[in-house]
Amino acid sequence: MTGFEVAEILHGAMQTHNIPIIFLTAAYKRNQDTTRGYSSGAVDYLLKPLDEHVLLSKVRIFLDLFEKSQELEMMTRRLQERNGQLEREIDQRKKLESELLKSRDAANAANRAKSTFLASMSHEIRTPMNAIIGMADLWDEKATAAEQRESMTIIKDSGNALLTLINDI
Repeated sequence: MTGFEVAEILHGAMQTHNIPIIFLTAAYKRNQDTTRGYSSGAVDYLLKPLDEHVLLSKVRIFLDLFEKSQELEMMTRRLQERNGQLEREIDQRKKLESELLKSRDAANAANRAKSTFLASMSHEIRTPMNAIIGMADLWDEKATAAEQRESMTIIKDSGNALLTLINDI
């Protein structure tokens, strides 16, 4: 099996397709060999004799790229986890907002019912109070005794005070 075949197998398998392959050769020096090496999945193609500093530098770069890709994958997982947390928080806030809107609608309905009740109550109390005050005014005009006048004044003052309270309500 040649190095080209090994590279094609490694490059074709899911578990190993990301492994960087550097060809080192003294035998395959033609341009078509270099092209075949890159075509089979190599990231570099070096000819012997080689400078060990160049090789070490290239290996460091690939190692650094591998570490960066690992960091990127870890950051991606963290971001996905955080995204999931944020989606759950958004769902929870949407539920709370929905509950708040329902509560607001219920409070508005209760407020309308209260206003309707107060208007009805005010009307129901005003009607007899106006009659009491009106009758007290008529009786006061017809009264002849001092006691009747004093009683009518009390009725009228009390009725007016009650009417003022009802108006405030």
